[in-house]
Amino acid sequence: MGRKKIDLNYEEIGQEYLLGNDLISLGKKYKVSQWTLLDRFKELGVRKTTKRTLNKKAFSIFTSQSCYWAGFIAADGWVNKVYRLGVELSFKDKDHLIKLGLFLQSNAEIKSRSRKNFGKIQDYCYVCFNSSELVKDLETNFNIITNKSLIYQFPELPTDMIRHFIRGYIDGDGSIGWHKHNNKPRLNICSGSKKLLEWIFKQFQTNMENIGNPSIIKRKNSNLYTIEFMGLQVITILDWIYKDTDIYLDRKYLKFKDLNG
Repeated sequence: MGRKKIDLNYEEIGQEYLLGNDLISLGKKYKVSQWTLLDRFKELGVRKTTKRTLNKKAFSIFTSQSCYWAGFIAADGWVNKVYRLGVELSFKDKDHLIKLGLFLQSNAEIKSRSRKNFGKIQDYCYVCFNSSELVKDLETNFNIITNKSLIYQFPELPTDMIRHFIRGYIDGDGSIGWHKHNNKPRLNICSGSKKLLEWIFKQFQTNMENIGNPSIIKRKNSNLYTIEFMGLQVITILDWIYKDTDIYLDRKYLKFKDLNG
């Protein structure tokens, strides 16, 4: 039998709740259901609040981490006019959103949802951050703006930061693997902005030799452009972007190790 309402001081119990005691342990302690506790707390206006944390200056300077995550957001994130930054990934890449949260020093909740994509139900995870300073720095330093997909312009970056940005972009909108017909290493990068792919290719030419001269191709019935590298070129590129770093999407890094092994 549960305790009667008049037997308990719910205001005092509410203070225990606010100090970190969970409903289950409080229910056992006072021999009352957690649902009764929730009802009484609601009547008393007792409500736990979580103070949001966020490093609003995370993109105010150029570092290997800020440039990597800016590249990733340029590919796979979005910002809007109410100063919100969001990133959505396949659920299998949830750990990467945890890494983003650690970089931003944020405790924002990573949520999940399912939706139909190409006729199949797929699971996704997403996270949002609210900060005018964060969003403004992404625009000022990295040209990341609302509805950027088809008009994105490459940012002006310190020379030693460029490969980190490109690695982030490839983690967002690139694919690494073996070509299914000739079994050669393959790297494909896509974007709605042809100028961005031209810029990425120029960085490859500047920083490595024998990179070839692949064409940037517009996909049929799509606004996307792609550039593809094959064979030893792929190893050369990936060696450059992964050199001396531990910031990457684990799944794609493992593919690189497979190609390089």
